[in-house]
Parts: sequence; C-alpha cells; structure tokens
Amino acid sequence: MIDVINLQKSFGDKEILKGINVTINKGDIVAVLGPSGSGKSTFLRCLNLLETPTSGKIYFEGTDITDKNVDINLHRQKMGMVFQHFNLFPNMTVLQNIMLAPMQVRGKSKEEAKVPCTANFTGCGLTEFVGTAIGSTIGLVIANLDAGIHEALKIDPKYRSIGIIGDRTGAGPQIFAADEAVKATNSEIVLIELPRDTEGGAGHGSLIIFGAEDVSDARRAVEVTLKELDRTFGDVYGTSAGHLEFQYTARASYALNKAFGAPIGKSFGITVGAPAAIGVLLADTAVKAANVDVVGVSTPGNGGTSFSNEVILTFSGDSGAVRQAIIAAREVGLKVLKTLDGTEPTSTTVPYI
Repeated sequence: MIDVINLQKSFGDKEILKGINVTINKGDIVAVLGPSGSGKSTFLRCLNLLETPTSGKIYFEGTDITDKNVDINLHRQKMGMVFQHFNLFPNMTVLQNIMLAPMQVRGKSKEEAKVPCTANFTGCGLTEFVGTAIGSTIGLVIANLDAGIHEALKIDPKYRSIGIIGDRTGAGPQIFAADEAVKATNSEIVLIELPRDTEGGAGHGSLIIFGAEDVSDARRAVEVTLKELDRTFGDVYGTSAGHLEFQYTARASYALNKAFGAPIGKSFGITVGAPAAIGVLLADTAVKAANVDVVGVSTPGNGGTSFSNEVILTFSGDSGAVRQAIIAAREVGLKVLKTLDGTEPTSTTVPYI
C-alpha cells in the first residue's frame, strides 16, 4: 500500500505539488490525469524519491520512505517505473541494461540475473545470435574473436568484434543490405565470399563479415542488414526454372566495393540471370539501354559466381542511367524466364527499383 499525506514539491519559488493526499491499495490501478506541466511526472518521481519532496509524508508498505534514516534502495527493490524517455545506458546492450537492476539492486550474480532476463527471448538463447531473415539468412555476432581465427581470417587486429551474415539464397540482396549497414554504423567490411549453394536456384549464398572495435557496432551492422533485406529482395524474381535479380544504389559504399569493385560514392547496379544464357541477354540489354560504365561481367567459369549457372553484370554511372539500364533488363528478363516453364516470375517482396 502507498499512503501519501500532504505531499508538496516546489522548484525554487514555483510550487508544483500542493498538498497531495491519496491512498493506493494493493491491486489498485490509478491513472493520474492533467495537462502538460501540471506535475504528473513530478508526483510519480516523488513516490520513489527520484525527486525529494519539499514536505509531506509517503508511506510505502507502512514505512515512511521520506525519513532520511530509511534506506530507500531496499524499498526500491519492490518498486518499478517505466520512464517517459528510454533512460538506457548507450554503451550497454539490451540484455546488459535489463540485467543491471537485478545485479545492482538485488545483489544477484551475472548468471542469476541473466536467467529471467532471457527466459522470453526468441531465437536459440545464445548471445551470439542476432536474428534471421528472408533468403535463409542468419545474423550472428562474436564479441571477442579468438586470436587464431582472427589471424587466419586476416582481420585487422583493431577489430576485436565481428558481425556475421550468412545465407543460402540471394547474395546480392545481402551485399546491398550490408552496404547500407556500413553507411549507418561504425563498422567495416572485412570479408565477402559467395559460396555455391544448391538452395540458391542455380545461384549461391554469401558470407559477409563486419569488423568493429566494439561489439555493439558489430551487432548494429548485422541488425541493419537483416532489416534491409525485405527491401533488397524486392527485385528478386524466381521460378522453378531459374531466377532474376536486380539491385540498385544511388551511392555505393565499401561492401559493394569489396564484393564487386563498385566505385565508392557513385550510383551502382547489378543484373543477374539464371540460367546463364538469360544473364548474358540481361547484360547486353542493360548496357545498350543507357550510358553506363561496365565494372565487371561474371560468368560460370570466369570468376565471381562460384561456377553457378548464372551471369552477373555490374555497372555504374549517372543515377538515372543506372536505373534505366536495370529497368530495361528487368522487362526483358521477366519475359524470357517465363518461357522456360510457363510460370509468371513474381517479386520475392515488393519491387523497389
């Protein structure tokens, strides 16, 4: 029970609370209503002494917590408050923020605090797990990479933490999503590989590793990548006979540079067609449709596709020209792919180009 008697609170000459009297019994649900600045938040903060009342009494379970001889932290173990603003520690993960109160207030060990905090977490229960997304994509993070693995992967020693994206279908959507993650976070692409994969519908998957000095930056890069995939899968089309993929960015960054040699800061696009014959047609259509600069062409035996049955064209140029090239290739590709089994190729999510 909470019993408030003649509670008053002033800030200088301004009186905010003027003799509040209220009794709140166990199980009661009480709403405090009033316009902005009327003292609602001040009243709530006084109830757990985040604000010190000017005068009056507050009894919590029979104890006057305004008495200076009372250890308020003992009573706060039975109090909870959801703040108007987040009030989170930015240098901590979500889990670390949640675990802090049980450890600091109730004296629990790290292991004891972690159990109830993770009881309702989705996923596999490992701190390394970040999430999954379309394309059989998984996101992971390692806070302190083993020195031997660090050396074998030839990662700059300053990057103690890594974020990992792995998938079985796509590669292009994941790499373009990772490019957005690099722009938005304090991380760097340290490795991109395109492994051959039987689930890829004649294509392959990808392995992408971000390097970061702090694990929170590595995790954030993975989170951004996973979130972006719904968009970057928008112009991926597939049937049982093959697939098409088109990607575009107005400003290429380091992920696209590492994977495809994209000029940093310039508009960049790719066309992908499988079977490989369709990919050749897409490439020819794209470069004839607009004034673009070819960055590279990857065929099954000429690097970049891990011998998958597809052809990849990468190109840059003026933003309008790159988009025009992609749209022209997409129009042709959709018509040709349909002839193989009669199925209308459909977008994986929502087209964005």
